[in-house]
Amino acid sequence: IKEMWFKPMTGEGDLDHKIKRVREFLEEKHKVKLTVKPGRNKRLDKSHYFDQLKKVLVILGEDAEVETPPKLEGKNVYAIIKSKR
Repeated sequence: IKEMWFKPMTGEGDLDHKIKRVREFLEEKHKVKLTVKPGRNKRLDKSHYFDQLKKVLVILGEDAEVETPPKLEGKNVYAIIKSKR
């Protein structure tokens, strides 16, 4: 299983690069754990974490199937995905 970390306020350029890398992992038939960790602004509501994770899942769309839905674990929110193909 591979893991990719995101922050709640990850910029568009960084997000595009990370999603490209996640797609490469999926093509190699790896499961991927998507984790949203607190950034510098630790006072953000956890809903921002879930929103960021849902945004990533929407962008991945047809390439990924959610194996473990988004869950809160300590300070982080994560989901596990696998390739549909």
